[in-house]
Order: sequence, then structure tokens, then C-alpha cells
Amino acid sequence: MRKVQCGGANSLDNYIARRDGALDWLLWSEEAMGLMRDYWTRFDTIVMGRKTYDAALKQSPKSKKGKSKSPYGEMKTYGRVMTQFGEWCAEQGMPLSYHHHMGAVVQFERELDAFMNNSGIGIPLCFDAGHLAVAKGDVMRAIKNHHKRINHVHVKDVRNSVLSKLDWSKQSFLDAVMLGAFTVPGDGSLDFAAIVKAFADYGYEGWFVVEAEQDPKKNPPLKMAQVGHKELMRVMTAAGYSVETQGFMDV
Repeated sequence: MRKVQCGGANSLDNYIARRDGALDWLLWSEEAMGLMRDYWTRFDTIVMGRKTYDAALKQSPKSKKGKSKSPYGEMKTYGRVMTQFGEWCAEQGMPLSYHHHMGAVVQFERELDAFMNNSGIGIPLCFDAGHLAVAKGDVMRAIKNHHKRINHVHVKDVRNSVLSKLDWSKQSFLDAVMLGAFTVPGDGSLDFAAIVKAFADYGYEGWFVVEAEQDPKKNPPLKMAQVGHKELMRVMTAAGYSVETQGFMDV
């Protein structure tokens, strides 16, 4: 049985961050880096939030080129390990699909490119237009670059009217969700007719899943599901897809 350990840093008065999220009380040095590097060799997997990763990266010692050295390894290692994990899961009868995501290791388009370039076919990609759009990525370019590895698609829309007002230095991903940054196709700003058509042109066959993290009080889930389903059926039909509905409830 594998062992899981949970760890974190806190101040003497038992806080993990200032009210504004600042971590300037957390001192980092070459000595501390060496101690943690030795400690981390005891683990084969480390899971952490995006903010924690970014904070640690900023406080890491600099390389000769002036860039921070990640204490958690480079994308080459991450891609290799995720590929091995995906292959193992597939062998157990549970194939995976890697979901790039806001607030995760692979958030920005450049990180998605790096992950795909350093991983293999053993870990396919779950493509999410909404998350990439919030990260200011080029949705159509990402589809073009990585369509061969995409085996699952989340059709999540965004509201540019909300995104344009966000202050990422003060507001979190959860704040963005609750303010309505995400929505379903047919209620947002992305061109899903073009997105779905691109998948059809590349020969994609598989799931298109409507989803959108939203405040259920402001956006009733059933109503949003109906809006998303209607728009998805429209754009999929226009792209030449035939949709299997047998065994599914009518929305």
C-alpha cells in the first residue's frame, strides 16, 4: 500500500499566507533548497496547487542564466512520468486523458506545448477550449498543433465581458468562476462552430462534453445544459457529425 503525506509551511503564529496572499515571511536559501531537495527524493510524486508552485519557483535560487530553477523538476521529467502513468493505467483497463487546466501545472499554451513535446502517445489530451481561452491561449492554434493526441473534448465557453474586468493580481480562479467567467456554448464568446469544424476536419471522433463551472444560483444547471446541448447539436450537425443519442435522455 502506498503512503500519502500532506505537508505545508506556516508561520510561528500559524498562518500560511498574509491576507493579500503574500509569502514574503517565508525565507528561502541555498541551504533550505538543499534540505528540501534531499527530502523530496523520498517521494515519487508531488501534488501541489498552481499558486504554491509559482511561489516556490519565484523563491528558488537562480541559474547561471538568471532563470529560477524549479525544485520539482522540469517538464521533460513531468512529461515522461505522466506518459508512464498513462500507459500503466491503460494496461489496467482505465485509459487516461490529460486535462490542461487553470491553476494547474499545465495552464498556459506554452506549457501545453512543452508538455505535449515532452510526453508520448501513452497520455492522450483532454482539450478544453474554455480553460485555454481564460489562459489567453490561441484555441485554434492549439487544436492544429495537438489534434493527433486529443481523445476527449470539453466544450466550455467563456464570457469575455467578465474576463476583461478581472484583476489576476488580486482575484483567483475561483473568483473568476463565481463571477461568471465560464459558461456553456451558445451563451459565451468563443466560436464553437469553427472549433467543432476544425475537429471534424482533422477526423476527430469521440466525446464532446458540455461543461461550465458557474454559480448555480445565477445560472440554473438544467437551463445551462439545455442551452449548451442545443448549440452543440447545431454546430456538430453543421460540421457534418452524426451524433449517437440512443440510450441517452432527451434534454
